[in-house]
Amino acid sequence: MTIAFGAVIGSFFLNFLAASVGDDLLSTINRISVFSYYRATDIVKNGMATGALLVLIVVAVALVGVGMVAFQRRDIAA
Repeated sequence: MTIAFGAVIGSFFLNFLAASVGDDLLSTINRISVFSYYRATDIVKNGMATGALLVLIVVAVALVGVGMVAFQRRDIAA
């Protein structure tokens, strides 16, 4: 839970920093941030971007799969 919380906070900070500074390097690194794929104002103006939505769904499904495998491999007896 701590790792997930840290990842969300880090992703938000990275997105905020890239939007504030406007540097080319930070905009490239901003692609790592989950928040860069969800833009509420663009959805209201132009509708849902299917590419960004697909990226978010694939990441979510992959993380759920990794979580399920890790949960099955846990060792309660130790």
